[in-house]
Amino acid sequence: MKKNIFFGILVGMFAGFTGVATAQDFSKLDQFLDSLETHEKFMGNLLLERDGQVIYERSIGFQDTETEEELTSTSRFRVGSITKMFTASLVMKSVEERTLNLNQPLSDFYPEVKNAEKDTISNLLQHRSGIHNFTNDEVYMTYYLDPQTEEFMIEKIIAGGNDFEPDSKGDYSNSNFVLLTYILEKVNKQSYADLIKEYIASPLQLKNTYVGKAPVKEEAKSYQFKEGKWVFEPYTNMSVPAGAGAIVSTTADLAKFIEGLFSGKIITDESLKLMMEIKDGYGRGMFQYPYDEKKFYGHSGGIDGFRSQLSFFPEEKLTLVSLSNGLNYNSNDIAVAMLHGYLVMR
Repeated sequence: MKKNIFFGILVGMFAGFTGVATAQDFSKLDQFLDSLETHEKFMGNLLLERDGQVIYERSIGFQDTETEEELTSTSRFRVGSITKMFTASLVMKSVEERTLNLNQPLSDFYPEVKNAEKDTISNLLQHRSGIHNFTNDEVYMTYYLDPQTEEFMIEKIIAGGNDFEPDSKGDYSNSNFVLLTYILEKVNKQSYADLIKEYIASPLQLKNTYVGKAPVKEEAKSYQFKEGKWVFEPYTNMSVPAGAGAIVSTTADLAKFIEGLFSGKIITDESLKLMMEIKDGYGRGMFQYPYDEKKFYGHSGGIDGFRSQLSFFPEEKLTLVSLSNGLNYNSNDIAVAMLHGYLVMR
């Protein structure tokens, strides 16, 4: 009962406002986040930017609970499936450079995958391939902590089979973006890590964004809340998710990335429009998120104890970033509270 009362208070804090506060008045948001921190509901970094300028930033909790090292704005997080936006950007860049074609069949690269002759690069990007999601299988838990080869991962993807006919509907599958990772490496003759650095991190000066390997000191540790305390969650080996979830970054770097993506610094406007094209709820490497009558574009992520959200509202050039290394609450409610603090309270 006490838990329900607590949640009711938090929701109530954002009810009934008339919009008299200024855009810079985030006092109610701070109260909400203070409550989450007090009740051990959230550890992480939050950022709101408008037109490239920070309008709200907050760090809550610990980078390492054992040493009580606190999170700072420069703490690095595993961002999970936000990685797919990076991968999709690289695919669109390869399409622009004519090393790939959106209508190119998967059979050009992996003819052994079922329905490969019917599946296209576009289908993979938009989760319309029908290829089974390997992370949904029980056997996944037996190998995700260990380094794996391309051959091993392709074997697991093939073993999973297909869930539906290509392009008949959309259904989320990490297998699509693992395949796209290997395809990018083949056509560009470079590693995925080097492609991220050359085409995204270096041009945008993302100094804290890279494909993860063994965790380093600057990276936040991963936690689950169990039996009344934060418990360390083991790390997925990044060779497993690859371009489906292997990126490490910060709130500031992710804001630069999505702002750069929407301002033509990575790919052309034509390519961006193709990424934003929504069918059965899926864009090509991104989603559309409604807030009132507004439409945000971006991606969420989850890997180990990390949860993440990256969204951009093109009309106001508003960016929202939420990176968590410990979550005992609904992450969507935190994002909504941040948006409320800016869009409604002004």
